Amino acid sequence: MSETLTIDLGGRIIALSKKKLDIKDDPLNVDRDRILAYRTRRAKRLPPKYGLDVRVSTTSGSERWMQLTHSSSEGACLEAVEQLAEACSVRFEEHTGRSVEADEHGLDVVTQMRRFPSRWERCRAPERLRAFVSRTKDGLDVQLPSKVDTFAFGLLLGLLLLSTGVGLMVGFAQGSLQTALTGIAAAIPFWIILVVLGNSAGGLFEHRHRIVITSERVEVHPKVLRFLPGRSRRHPISEFRDLDVTNSGRLALLLDDRRISCDMFRREAQWVIGRIASVLEDSSSAIDSEE
Repeated sequence: MSETLTIDLGGRIIALSKKKLDIKDDPLNVDRDRILAYRTRRAKRLPPKYGLDVRVSTTSGSERWMQLTHSSSEGACLEAVEQLAEACSVRFEEHTGRSVEADEHGLDVVTQMRRFPSRWERCRAPERLRAFVSRTKDGLDVQLPSKVDTFAFGLLLGLLLLSTGVGLMVGFAQGSLQTALTGIAAAIPFWIILVVLGNSAGGLFEHRHRIVITSERVEVHPKVLRFLPGRSRRHPISEFRDLDVTNSGRLALLLDDRRISCDMFRREAQWVIGRIASVLEDSSSAIDSEE
């Protein structure tokens, strides 16, 4: 069995051996024992590209980030950063808001709470709330003010313009303004159908997520175009892999391999995490007492 982890990302071959991290046909070469962390970045451009960086300690005693590669595939970049960080037993940060400490690799949220209870901060609810959180008989109902991703929003507008353009061309081909307006009106349902079909594959246009959490499962009920119901998903509690908040207030959840991110005020995001943590801890304690 090979002792070297090899990753092909963005047209570059990243190789992590027992002693070195290097890139094929590139002068970059890092001693493995100097690696402190990894991260992903999202470039502010359309279509988006995703960067993979490594943080290293230098011979002078300072620390700095070094760029490894870029990729147009978000999923491939996120998978690579987790593989590299876990292999090196260091922390990593995702542009999605998720972060994993060196001792949290492979642990689901419930296990993290049991092992590191001090990392789950509790705070009082702020005066202004955009999220809605309520206790239920079985657990917790969380409604997040999540939004459509910027790139996805651009696609929405593009599809709308395309549908409207087609309607206009069909209408003017018939030779009257009234027919053109009818063509535009007919294009709107066509646009909605395109959006729903496009969303069914990867949830690209999902937002305003409603999340129901119990001791046994996590249910996700998103919206599409604000009012249309999206595709609901149900995960066993063991697939609730991560729950984080960044310094800027981005709340991030990882359910199996699906990520949900929501930008909020930091204090509000911390309060939401605290409510979720309390429910999961109560459920975990109840299960332990029954055993």
